Amino acid sequence: MTMRRKGLNLLIIIAVLSLLMLNSSRFSGTQEIGTTESAVIAQVYTLHDPIHIDGNADFLSQGSSEGWQGNGSLGNPIIISGYSISAAEHMLKVENSDLHFEFIDNQLDGISWAWCGIAIIDSANGIIKDNYVRRAAAGIHVVTVENFTIQGNEVHDSEFGGIIVEDGSVNVTVKNNIVYENRQYGIHIGNPYGSTISHNVTIVGNTVYANSPSGIRLFEADGCTVDNNEVYSNTFNGIDVESGSHYINYNNITDCIEGILISEGNCTIAQNRISNVEYAILVGTENNTISKNYLTNNEKIGIRFYHSYHTGFGGSNNLVTGNVIANNSRWGLEFTTNADDNIVQNNYFFMNGETCQASDDGVNNFIDNNYWDDWTSPDANNDSIVDVPYSIEGDTENSDLHPRTIPDKSLPPWYNEETTTAIGTSVGIPMDPLLIVVGVSVVVIVLIVAVFAKRK
Repeated sequence: MTMRRKGLNLLIIIAVLSLLMLNSSRFSGTQEIGTTESAVIAQVYTLHDPIHIDGNADFLSQGSSEGWQGNGSLGNPIIISGYSISAAEHMLKVENSDLHFEFIDNQLDGISWAWCGIAIIDSANGIIKDNYVRRAAAGIHVVTVENFTIQGNEVHDSEFGGIIVEDGSVNVTVKNNIVYENRQYGIHIGNPYGSTISHNVTIVGNTVYANSPSGIRLFEADGCTVDNNEVYSNTFNGIDVESGSHYINYNNITDCIEGILISEGNCTIAQNRISNVEYAILVGTENNTISKNYLTNNEKIGIRFYHSYHTGFGGSNNLVTGNVIANNSRWGLEFTTNADDNIVQNNYFFMNGETCQASDDGVNNFIDNNYWDDWTSPDANNDSIVDVPYSIEGDTENSDLHPRTIPDKSLPPWYNEETTTAIGTSVGIPMDPLLIVVGVSVVVIVLIVAVFAKRK
């Protein structure tokens, strides 16, 4: 009897704790903020007039009168934080300064799209971080700057672009920003009207979506790295390259017309995942390397090389290797007329097109040693090479002379994407903690009822 009572008491304690957890879970975690809550949060910020700074002396003078922390040195930067600014003009403008400063955690509303939210001109050593910027002509616009970081900002509904870096800027990092619903590009390197080339801009870890016409544009730029960005639902292009040599790696691009467009310049394009677009990679230039990308489930073509009569460039002398090109509706690979002298080796083609997985209307394109899932036999001598070449569609009458019978054993399970979020990474069904607590509570209550029933 004593043991039974102790067991009953333990069950009652567990039930009470579970119900307390259930009750507390209603008030913890991420909540949708209503109108009243938004007003309370906004009160944390101090209303302030636009801040315009010209030169180091002016910066230090305003810092002293405003009570800003820091003296502008590397170890003690000036901190401008906690302001709410709404104005139809530049809300923060800094020019002709090389003092170290941080503009951090401010809210800016441009109201009429007339001027920039943040404008930095002929300056160095700044950090623009964790700000909210909307309804500006350009959300964050830096011109001829050096050693700048633009990080963790939310920028949307700008007239000419979310984040713009231009006119000879050097060593700029654009990192972990959320950039969306901006007209004239999400992140733009260069000036649409012409300016000096910017160098060594790193665009990493950003979420860029619903911008027009493109998510990320490298227009007047060289030596840039575009790495590990989520780019989706932009009107035309995910990433648009129009000058320079760049590295475009590990990006996830979906739901636009062209995933990556190279119309001028050349790039190393590696380990990107591109799906649900019309053309995954579209190339009209020379000397690009395209390797280890996953180009799947696209409406037209995986990789298309074309000749531009507008620029005079053609998709020639490029290397394509180690890519997985699968389930693209028209072809996995296409060379148009005057797209010549390309090398395509050691790629994996699955279920592209209706009759053939590739088309070639160019000259002297070398296609060899690829895997084609619709052409894996015969192999009489067991050398893992199909004895009959794989014929390519098109006027050239090209073929892969050494098609492989099996894909590389190291090839991850791309075909099981409904259970993977990254290549080879399994995921389970996410469980709501509230449902878990409810379930535990129900089980405990049932056990209590069972114990009482047994005692009777």
